[in-house]
Amino acid sequence: MAENESVIKYSGIYGEITTESKCWDDFEDIGEKQMLNLKITKIKIYSGKFNNKDVIFGVGFTYRNPLNGEEKVVEHKGSDEFLDIKELIIKPDEYLTDFHIRFSNGAEYISQLGFATNKQNSLIVGPEEGEDKIIKSNGGENIIVGTFGRANKKLDATGVLFINKKDYFKRRLVGILFLRNLIKKDTKFKEEWNKKQESLPLEFKYIWRVANLPETLLSQIFKFC
Repeated sequence: MAENESVIKYSGIYGEITTESKCWDDFEDIGEKQMLNLKITKIKIYSGKFNNKDVIFGVGFTYRNPLNGEEKVVEHKGSDEFLDIKELIIKPDEYLTDFHIRFSNGAEYISQLGFATNKQNSLIVGPEEGEDKIIKSNGGENIIVGTFGRANKKLDATGVLFINKKDYFKRRLVGILFLRNLIKKDTKFKEEWNKKQESLPLEFKYIWRVANLPETLLSQIFKFC
């Protein structure tokens, strides 16, 4: 798990923890540096039948590096016998704020799983049965950046990794300042970025524009982070 001094924190873990289930932890698999630099652009939730019950089989995030467009898919599933896959696209101006989970009263299985964004877009999969848990983002002050949990034939237990919003955007600005430095000092890098600018996705154009802001304005932005 993340060290105490890390800006990435753990929620509680919800569901059933068994000796047969295998654990995962996006913090350990991806690493703090990458997790803070990457943006979640898609969520997938896998569901189906297990012992005639509607259960959640897995969850997956697609991360994108906003500086080069490279994507990283991270999925955690039990059996591949799921019947349904639902997904939610996270837009450039969105980020995950809320996590929702329901499980049987004995926690033998997770019946429902969901996420919501700061723009009130959401993906909730599964029936409304069992104990209900909703992890809010502390009034919009936290951003979800990953998951951790355990899975065997199905998803047994899970929770989320989150970071304070101010810390998140401050790290983003540090990345933009690094980009700005490259633009100013590396002529070849600047030429390549200028060539690609017109075809860049929206989030790339945003970063490009911020990177070219006057230093005085960037310093003012830092004060609000």
